[in-house]
Amino acid sequence: MEIKMISRMPTHCGDETCSSCVVAGDYIFLAHHGGGQDKEDIIYQMRHTFEGMKKTLASVNATLDDMV
Repeated sequence: MEIKMISRMPTHCGDETCSSCVVAGDYIFLAHHGGGQDKEDIIYQMRHTFEGMKKTLASVNATLDDMV
């Protein structure tokens, strides 16, 4: 039987109760990724959201190409 380790990455939104991502074996679970709320522009907000996701994924050696 193979035991899979679980790693939690620090939050980036100031909420210490939820990690920015959790790595469980071969899976990466993202949480709390949003951004750009300083403007009411969905394109601006989505760009900020995806930039944050890219940074979090890079911290665990993954990219947006690894997402399903």
